[in-house]
Amino acid sequence: MTPSVERKIGAVCLCLIGATLWTAAATKMLHIKEFWSVLETVPFLPEILLVPFSGVLIAVEVLLPFGLILSPIRRQSLLSCLALFGCFAGYALWRIGHGNMGGCGCFTGLLDLTSVQDLFLDLFLISGGSYAYRALGYSAPRPLRLHRGSI
Repeated sequence: MTPSVERKIGAVCLCLIGATLWTAAATKMLHIKEFWSVLETVPFLPEILLVPFSGVLIAVEVLLPFGLILSPIRRQSLLSCLALFGCFAGYALWRIGHGNMGGCGCFTGLLDLTSVQDLFLDLFLISGGSYAYRALGYSAPRPLRLHRGSI
């Protein structure tokens, strides 16, 4: 494939990631009580943090796609998306491991994904984001190197 075709495919991947995040945020906002009821089933989320956590998650899902559009912060936003989807995939694996095959609450009111479907969606978004990262010419982050006397 030529570099221009790869960049176009990478841009399409960014659009899909952004549309997925905005759709998830919109459905959570429209059906907030259903989303809260799903979050209440998460045993490691204290009840007092339910409303703040849901607000932060929705805000992140709304704001990250703007970062994918804006060129100066696109790389950082894409890395943040990959980390977010990695957390979502880890949570889906945790639910599968504990026998919870019910809905994840990702697209509350629009789609009722099972834990396995949610895991595959997250892995698909991670692979699309990884492809976009390389297709747009970003290199892997350099490891932090400490020199003697630098601290």
